[in-house]
Amino acid sequence: MSKTAGRWFFDMLKSLQLGKSELEIYHALVSRPMTIKDLKKSTSLSERMLRSSIDALLEKNFIKRKAMTGKRLKYVYYSNQPKNVVDFLKNVVQQAEKRRLKSREEMLKWSDMKY
Repeated sequence: MSKTAGRWFFDMLKSLQLGKSELEIYHALVSRPMTIKDLKKSTSLSERMLRSSIDALLEKNFIKRKAMTGKRLKYVYYSNQPKNVVDFLKNVVQQAEKRRLKSREEMLKWSDMKY
């Protein structure tokens, strides 16, 4: 991703009201996949804050995780491609617009009723 495109993308993420920790984690994962231990080393966040923010990012579809088996189970987290995140956000906006239009139609229907 070019510097200009990267800056635009992270500015857009800020406008979506992602928390500082979520942005820090996403920015770290854009460079390479990481475990919680790796993220703890490369960010200023506690493990508790990392786990909380990671859960939020997973739910928002900004990152994904892959289970790695070895002596014990661990997860490797990686960022979704910016294009995939933008496509996901477009879908969220479209769904919100559909709900808004439906609510508007219902409000107009109710306001036209005679009592």
